Amino acid sequence: MKYKIEISKELEELIPLFRQETEKNLHLLRQAIENRDIETIKFISHKMKGASGSYGFEKISQWAKQIEEISKTTKSIEEIKKIFEELSEYYNNTEVIFVDKPL
Repeated sequence: MKYKIEISKELEELIPLFRQETEKNLHLLRQAIENRDIETIKFISHKMKGASGSYGFEKISQWAKQIEEISKTTKSIEEIKKIFEELSEYYNNTEVIFVDKPL
C-alpha cells in the first residue's frame, strides 16, 4: 500500500536529511529490538518521536511514542516489534507531497 503525506514546502530542503536520519534510526531500532536492548529502544524511539512530529510525520511520531511508552512500562519486545513493523511499513511506502501550508 502507498501512503501520501502532505508536508509544508518550507521543509522541502530539510526532508532528505530527515529521511536519511530516520532510515538510520529504523536500522538501529531494528537491531535493538533483535537484541532486546530496552534502553536503546527507549532512546531511539524518543528521538524519532520528536523529530517525526517536528517534520509533520505524525503517524510515525505516534508509533514511536507507543514504542517508547512500552519500553518504559511492560517492556514487551513482542508488542514493540509489532508496532515497529507497522511504522517501518508505513515509512517505506510513504510518498511526500510538498504543499503550500504554514508550518
